[in-house]
Amino acid sequence: MIETKIITEDNQPKYVIMDYLLFDKFYDLIEELEDEIDSKIDKSSLGPKIPFEVVKSIINGKSAVSAWRKYRKLTQKELADKLRVSQAQIAEWENAKANPRKSTLKKIADALQCPLESIMI
Repeated sequence: MIETKIITEDNQPKYVIMDYLLFDKFYDLIEELEDEIDSKIDKSSLGPKIPFEVVKSIINGKSAVSAWRKYRKLTQKELADKLRVSQAQIAEWENAKANPRKSTLKKIADALQCPLESIMI
């Protein structure tokens, strides 16, 4: 039998106290299971990886172009220079006053070093 002590908070289990050697075995088993699961996941089917900061900005109402631009620490002017457009054009895209064509979105994605799909949100 495993000896443990459960500490509760607000009548809910919060912590478990157990022998360290037992904890170490559990930890090793969990790591092995995570490795096994990782090896069985087809990561190519997960889609593009988008940094948390970008996702958070989009959820908070920023455009995907704006979120990626800020993540890359670029000003609107710097992005405009990379794309050979005006700063006003960048502002229009970011404020959804203009919808760039797919070919332009590809150029924006290349300039921001991000997956095309991630700015087509």
